[in-house]
Amino acid sequence: MDNSLDAIFKPKTIAVVGASKNPSKIGYLLLHNLIVNGFTGKVYPVNKDADVVHSIAVYRDVISIPDEVDLAIIAIPVQFVLEAIDDCVKKGVKGIVVITAGFKEVGGKGAELEEQMLQKVRRAGIRLVGPNCMGIVNTDTRVKVVATFIGQAPLPGKVAFVTQSGALGGAIIQYSCRSNVGISKFISLGNKADVSSNDMLAYLEDDDETDTIAMYVESIGNPQKFVEVARRLTRKKPVIVLKSGRTAVGARAVISHTGALAGLDVAYDALFEQCGVIRADTVEAMFDMIKVFTEQPRPTNEDVVVLTNGGGPGILAADALVSKGLKLPEISKKSKHQLSKFIVSEASLSNPVDMTGNATPKDFGKAFEILCRNEKAHSILGMFMPIGSTTFHEALQEVARVKRNCPNKLIMACSVWGEKEEDLRIMREAEVPLFTYPESVGIALAALHKYLKYQKLPTGVIPHFKVDVYKVAKLLESVRKENRRTLTIDESLKVIEYYGIPVAPYQIVKEKNGLPEAASKVGYPLVMKLISKDVIHKTELGGVILDIRNENELLKAYNTIIKRAKTHNVEGVLIQKHIKGGKETIIGVAQDPNFGPLIMFGLGGIYVEVLKDVAFRLHPLTDTDAKEMIRSVRSYPLLEGVRGQQCSDIATIENTLLRVSKLISDFHEIVELDINPFILGTTDTSSFAVDARIMLR
Repeated sequence: MDNSLDAIFKPKTIAVVGASKNPSKIGYLLLHNLIVNGFTGKVYPVNKDADVVHSIAVYRDVISIPDEVDLAIIAIPVQFVLEAIDDCVKKGVKGIVVITAGFKEVGGKGAELEEQMLQKVRRAGIRLVGPNCMGIVNTDTRVKVVATFIGQAPLPGKVAFVTQSGALGGAIIQYSCRSNVGISKFISLGNKADVSSNDMLAYLEDDDETDTIAMYVESIGNPQKFVEVARRLTRKKPVIVLKSGRTAVGARAVISHTGALAGLDVAYDALFEQCGVIRADTVEAMFDMIKVFTEQPRPTNEDVVVLTNGGGPGILAADALVSKGLKLPEISKKSKHQLSKFIVSEASLSNPVDMTGNATPKDFGKAFEILCRNEKAHSILGMFMPIGSTTFHEALQEVARVKRNCPNKLIMACSVWGEKEEDLRIMREAEVPLFTYPESVGIALAALHKYLKYQKLPTGVIPHFKVDVYKVAKLLESVRKENRRTLTIDESLKVIEYYGIPVAPYQIVKEKNGLPEAASKVGYPLVMKLISKDVIHKTELGGVILDIRNENELLKAYNTIIKRAKTHNVEGVLIQKHIKGGKETIIGVAQDPNFGPLIMFGLGGIYVEVLKDVAFRLHPLTDTDAKEMIRSVRSYPLLEGVRGQQCSDIATIENTLLRVSKLISDFHEIVELDINPFILGTTDTSSFAVDARIMLR
């Protein structure tokens, strides 16, 4: 168990360095929030120019405090922070939160000050949060630390929030109160000089007060550490991440196809997918997900029953749920019979169940009970529209009553018209997630089921393969000796062959008179490809000719290619069996400056060119990663076989992805790789790589 941050979240004594009498100062707000929110330990204000703050005696410095100090919170001008840090080191303070800004985020001198501060605390073994942060919160009744400078304290609960943005952190606390979401712990990381998001994940892994972890991140400094911690953590608790920067454009010149497809943000998508982390697109979506992830029973199926007293809202709910992959099964005969006894004949007893505007809140509650008792669906959504003298508030009281009687069902309510403070209280006490719009329910439930599926996946292993490392090393060495970075097609095909990846039969021909013999070995129909060390894109030059059926066409194709490449250094041609049938796929490797190699898979042709239907994963791949990335592309059903077609040889493409991952592990100098296309047949004897391109560092 990681308890390295206990001094931050479970202090018995806190020094507020910069405590102030001025209500507009951050030092005042920090001290005020600690006191009014009931911190269970002792608080010591520190200020050289004050005697009493909040009726508490003030100390000139941390060293003067008579007790041991577990946590120091520093909110003073930047030029005095290092002196305060020195005092904390002398005092033996265990944890520090630096609220003050003006460090690395401003560059220059600020960055130097931050580095000096970091070295001081590391030598002393002190953990430091910040600088340039908003503070920390622990709502545990044994501690009650609310060390922030915003006016609103969070509701206690089971959700831990980790944020890199102080401004957004304040909004998160306020939004959590409006959304009825209780918080266990909160931390604003600021510049992350010491304590990082990875440190927080490790700390929260075994925190009994936390069931769900939500994060706002702008970057992840150590992706490998994140993978290590998050993969372990998400087997126990859900992690929901709001990551900014989705639309940033990486202006990087790339030659390979894979590199062009790998934008700045796909690495984060790959990272989260591999770790079972759920990504939210907005703050609202993050909170909607939290509602169904936290303190709720886990549904064992994707079936949802919708109960409403208005046709339009019911249809909207059905659309929202089905569009996210959820199912609305038919209502059982037993439920229909029982419902028909008190619902008007004009009502619809299919799913959604539309009770019409004649239904009272009591009818609504009775129908809810019947559906909870009889239906196999584990998720039930109630949407009650206030009509006439009936109110949404009365309907929610019925929902709360039903929840108490059916604790094993995921019962949700949707207001559409908005909710009041009292409605939120009722739903919070009953532990019923309350949403404003049905679309939010669809997003939240889909995220929940995605997480539950991840938890059922095997952890995955990195398999070992028998490969010819020596031959690849020798080939790459010869390329480097020629001061080249890009391998020719024949060199690229040899590399992947040496790693056990099936390649369509081919022959290298240096002279025209060698064509007939080579063709007889390969067999018609053929494809002819130019071999040249200074031509990367053969197709654009016209250096690829397809469907060569006889010797006359063979010689003609050769003459055509040689003519088109007359201004280039031509070393010969590659003639290859023309593979017909099967599915075109693409496998590739690109480099991310922070994450390292990314491995890509997608279907070829229009699916990759136009639809960008590809999946990325961080290297190295486990067998589970390979399986899941193939199944994550939208066009995957085509590989399973549609309209009577045979299923493609998916095992071979999984094996190929893993062998590519092994190749990249063994040869770090390979920075980009494309196998495009890899023709996937219905058996391992009909699946081949037909073209490849490799670039070295």
